[in-house]
Amino acid sequence: NKLNFIGPCHCIHINKLISGRAPFLYFAWGPQITKSSPENIFALPSEKCGPPPNISNASTKEKKKDEYKTEERVEYSCIDEYKPDTSPSFSKYLTCVKGEWKGDIYCLKPCIVTEEEMDKRGIKLKWVSKKNIISTHEGGIDFACQDGKKFKGQNLPRQICNDGVMHLPECEE
Repeated sequence: NKLNFIGPCHCIHINKLISGRAPFLYFAWGPQITKSSPENIFALPSEKCGPPPNISNASTKEKKKDEYKTEERVEYSCIDEYKPDTSPSFSKYLTCVKGEWKGDIYCLKPCIVTEEEMDKRGIKLKWVSKKNIISTHEGGIDFACQDGKKFKGQNLPRQICNDGVMHLPECEE
């Protein structure tokens, strides 16, 4: 797009991050530029990106910079027991594209099974005597019935964690 100016033009080359949006290149015209004359100021998107956004349960592998060029990318890693979603629509990278961060990153949640939850269902861990256990996404936990109890219905003793959800078996007397 071309812009035609009549009269003096004062160009202000300022890259700023405004309420989480991409940096813009600001131009102004007129005899005097003040904050009270916003009609004389307009913005064009910059080719650069500001710092990459925060992603839930992930952090960048390198220290964030204040500014990134188009096509620069930033690698994220999931924290603690969280695992990166590697399905086709997700990646471990965000890429700066003409002033905007592009890409989708998601960290799959672990499952936490507490002693209280196991007692409510009459189950215990099959191979260890821990009170609480954490399983990463797609990790499995083997359960057994507490002494004197048997599995209720078609419950399977091995359960798999799916993004923070694990369906626990139940045992009855």
